[in-house]
Amino acid sequence: MICSPYNIDINRFSKFSRVIRVTAIVTRYLLNLRYKNDKKSSTLTVSEIANAEKLWVIYLQNTHFQNEKEAILNKTKNNLVRQLGLQIDIEGIIRCYGSRLDFSHLPGNAKNPILLPSYHHFTHILIDHTHRSLFHTGVQVLGDKGV
Repeated sequence: MICSPYNIDINRFSKFSRVIRVTAIVTRYLLNLRYKNDKKSSTLTVSEIANAEKLWVIYLQNTHFQNEKEAILNKTKNNLVRQLGLQIDIEGIIRCYGSRLDFSHLPGNAKNPILLPSYHHFTHILIDHTHRSLFHTGVQVLGDKGV
């Protein structure tokens, strides 16, 4: 079994931002231990927060979509890979490609969404975070905004 990033129990968190910030702080702490001459102590940077998000996404994909990832890498047949047009991007994240969204005017991240397990707590708090940050907008507005 693959452990969550830094063995953080995500079920103890009810807010997406808190999980990401804790993960970024732990990452910074470990890097400060490793590189003592280059310690960081200011507020978290955008890249540290983005790396923490990426860490959780890759962890979830490695635990819940291991067969699909192997099928993509080995170029073998897999039903979900074929149906969703799954590919691994340059950051190692599984994304959906080849849908009708390719013809839209949305940004690249919106055209090629990240594959996440629908039943995981991380996915639920991410959706809640997005819903609240866009002031409780519905699905139609989310699609128009490219989120």
